[in-house]
Amino acid sequence: MAELVALSADTLDAAYSVHCTCQSFPWSKNTFADGLSAPYFSYVITAGNDVQGYYLCHQVLDEVTLMDVGVVPSARGQGLGKQLLLHVISESAKRAASMIFLEVRASNHTAVSLYQACGFSHIDVRKNYYPTASGREDACIMRLALTAR
Repeated sequence: MAELVALSADTLDAAYSVHCTCQSFPWSKNTFADGLSAPYFSYVITAGNDVQGYYLCHQVLDEVTLMDVGVVPSARGQGLGKQLLLHVISESAKRAASMIFLEVRASNHTAVSLYQACGFSHIDVRKNYYPTASGREDACIMRLALTAR
C-alpha cells in the first residue's frame, strides 16, 4: 500500500531521481532540495521502501503553488498522481491556504484532466513558458479555491 511521508534528507535522492525521470528539463538538485524547508512543503509517496512519486509546494501567506509533481513511469495509471494531488489539497487546507495555483504543459492532457477532475479551473495561459526539444510550449495556469470547498 502506498504511503505519503514528508520529503526528508533520507528520501531526497530518490525523489530527485523520480523528478529527473519525469522532466525533460529537470531542476538542479539544489533547487529541488529547497523543498525540504519553509516556505516549501513537500511529500513523497512510497511503496515499501521505494519512492514512487513526489510533490513540492510553495506557500506564501494563504496561497499555495504546486511547483512540481511526478510519478515514476512504471507506477503511472495506478492512482498515485490523484493521491498526491488530493494530499496537496488536504495539506494546503491544513495550512490555512485559500487558493492553490499550478502551471501545466498545455500538451499534458492527462494531467490537465486530473486537475480538472479535482476541481481546478483554467484561468490563463503563459505563452512559450516550457522549454521543449524543438522550442517552447505554452503553460496552462490553473487554480483551485479552497474557501469554496
